[in-house]
This record gives sequence, structure tokens and C-alpha cells, in this order.
Amino acid sequence: MPFRNIVTKLVHVLPTASCVLLAIAASFSSAENATSEIEAPRHVILIIGDGMDDQQITIARNYLSGAAGRLLLDEMPIRASSQILTIEDTLDGKPVYVGDSANTATSMASGELTSRGRISTRAGSNQAIPTIVE
Repeated sequence: MPFRNIVTKLVHVLPTASCVLLAIAASFSSAENATSEIEAPRHVILIIGDGMDDQQITIARNYLSGAAGRLLLDEMPIRASSQILTIEDTLDGKPVYVGDSANTATSMASGELTSRGRISTRAGSNQAIPTIVE
């Protein structure tokens, strides 16, 4: 199955997959720490909270745990955020201030700017972009 088809199918299951991956990461982390010395990580699980900004996390925290509460997300050892620029669907595209899941995931996986609706292709040319997976 071509890589683009796999990515397209994954886009539909990512919200559920993120929850499952978080649970798996938590179970591996506690099991490894209990049985062995501290080692360098062998695997990295990247969870992308699509459309999830600090405001959405704060709303969830307030709703689920109260204003002084904590979420499992707050306890993660490494957490980061990124801002992705989206451009018009032309070769020299101007900035567009609202992106979508396809182009932002492509930008994170490839380091290239793309336009809305793009999965691993360049804006304006449909040329394939190699991703970190490849």
C-alpha cells in the first residue's frame, strides 16, 4: 500500500490512536523503571494533539480536575508545541492563517511548507516530499 494511502487512513484513526499510544507509553514507562536501571530511551512515541492548544488543555483541565487540578498530560517529562505556517496552493504561495490536519502533519514530518489539503506533496506542484518516516 503506498505511503500516502496509509497516511490518509491514519488521519481518521489518530484521535483514538493517540489515546491508545499514551496508555501504552505509560505502561512501558512504569514497567521498565521498576525492573531495570535507567537506560537511554530506545523508542519515542510522538502524540500529536491536532488542534489542541494551551487554551483547549486548560479547558479540559478545568472541566475534568478543577482549576487547581492536574492532567496526565501535565506529568509528561517532555512536552512541546509548534506553530506551522500554511501557504497558498501556488509555487510562491503567500501565508494562509488557517491550516488543516493534512498540511500541518506534512510540515511536521518533512520540514517543508505546504498548502491546505496536502499530504506529503509540495504546494502548487504535487511533487512528493520525503518524510521522516521514509
